[in-house]
Amino acid sequence: TAEELGTGISYRLNIVTSDGQVYESEPEMFPSTSPDIDRVYWEFETSGTSDRDESVNGIRFYLDMEAEAEQGRNFRWELVETWEYHAANMIDYYYDGILHEWPDSSSYHTCWYTGKIDQIYTATTRNAESNTIKGFRLNYVSEETHRLQTRYSLQVLQYSLNDEAYDFWKRIQEQNQESGGIYERQADYISGNMYNIDNLEEYVLGFFNLSPVSETRIVVDS
Repeated sequence: TAEELGTGISYRLNIVTSDGQVYESEPEMFPSTSPDIDRVYWEFETSGTSDRDESVNGIRFYLDMEAEAEQGRNFRWELVETWEYHAANMIDYYYDGILHEWPDSSSYHTCWYTGKIDQIYTATTRNAESNTIKGFRLNYVSEETHRLQTRYSLQVLQYSLNDEAYDFWKRIQEQNQESGGIYERQADYISGNMYNIDNLEEYVLGFFNLSPVSETRIVVDS
């Protein structure tokens, strides 16, 4: 955990596989400071679709962050969504070899789903005068899904990155956005800071970095 890591100290990740291969990372220093998220908010948004003429309504989440210059200039965010929904049918009976009437038909009617949003969000202020991010676009939730029917919650986790880690995640993000169609660019190998100590020519995927985590949560009721 972050409480067990010493700030200003370099750490290295070492992995030994079952067949004796040894992989290591370049040394990474744990940052001493990391800014907090000022606020996460949402706004109504109408979005067009690629397969039909009409638009759909929904909400877009945004993030604001204002930090001191020495608190890091590169950021990555992970999003975890949770929403409440109701089962389509009540429980009337249950069967354990004999059919029984369920004592409380309303129980097990309210359900919750929690899952990580499979998108990469990065931003940098290293070429800006101020270490400020305003109105950064996060995920969009359409009203056509059942996510917004009762209650929706978004947890935002913010990581501060050094320049090398930010460039790695930015390349991953751009490659994910550009790939997918038959005419799109083929995926390239994106090198990280991991390597095989006995075979430096081997392609090794992944990046090891250390970062304090800032997080916040917003809840939207229907």
